[in-house]
Amino acid sequence: MKTLSKSTIVLFIVLLCSVGLNAQKAFEGQIKYAITYEGIGLNESMKSILPIEMTFTLSENKSRSELKTGMGDQINIFDGNTKTSINLMDVMGKKVAIKKASEELNLDRKKYSDLKVILNDETKEIVGYNCKKATIEVNSADFNGESSFIVYYTEDLGNTAINYGDPLFNQINGVMLEYEIKARGLMMRFSATEIKSETVSDDAFLIPTDYIEMSRDELKRLFSNN
Repeated sequence: MKTLSKSTIVLFIVLLCSVGLNAQKAFEGQIKYAITYEGIGLNESMKSILPIEMTFTLSENKSRSELKTGMGDQINIFDGNTKTSINLMDVMGKKVAIKKASEELNLDRKKYSDLKVILNDETKEIVGYNCKKATIEVNSADFNGESSFIVYYTEDLGNTAINYGDPLFNQINGVMLEYEIKARGLMMRFSATEIKSETVSDDAFLIPTDYIEMSRDELKRLFSNN
C-alpha cells in the first residue's frame, strides 16, 4: 500500500497554517476541536506526527489557533484590526515566526479563483449550537485536483469577518464547528468538542521572545535542507 511521505505531511501541516480560523468580536474564549483522519497509507508512524486536537482562542478582533504535532507546535495568530497574521512554527527544533501583511492576506482570499460555496437548508447541532451546512468545491493542485469540503458553521459566534483572508473559507458566514480539509489523499476533519467563554490575555497574541522571524522562502529552504 502506498504510504504518505514525511514531506507530504510537512506540506499538509504548512497548508493548515494558512487555512485556519481568524478573528471576530462577539465571542471571547476558547473552542477545542478533535481532529480525525482518513487516507491512504496512514500508518502509525505518520499518525504520531499529525495533531489530534486544535485549540482556537478568540478575543475581540484577534484569534489564535494552536496545533500540537509530532514535529512541533504550529500556531496562527490573526489581528482583525490590521488584517495581518503571524504563523509561529516550532520546526525541527527551530522556533520560527512568519508574518503576513494585509496585502498577502488579500491575495490568499483570491487564491482559488474557481472556488464555489454551495449553501443548503440542512442543519446540525454541535456543542449546543445550531449549525448550517455548506459545501466548498475547488480545483487545485494543493488538493490533488477537484475536491469538495463539507462545513458546518454557526452564525451565533461570528460572521464572515472570522474567516477573513482564508483561501478556502472566507465566504463562510460564521464560526466553523465542523469542517474538513483534503490534500494528497489525506482527509483531516475538525469537530468542536468544547466551547468555553472566558477572558483571554493579550499575551496570547504576541510573538514569544524565543521565536525568530523568517520569510516563507527561508522556511522552504529550511524544509528542503532536511
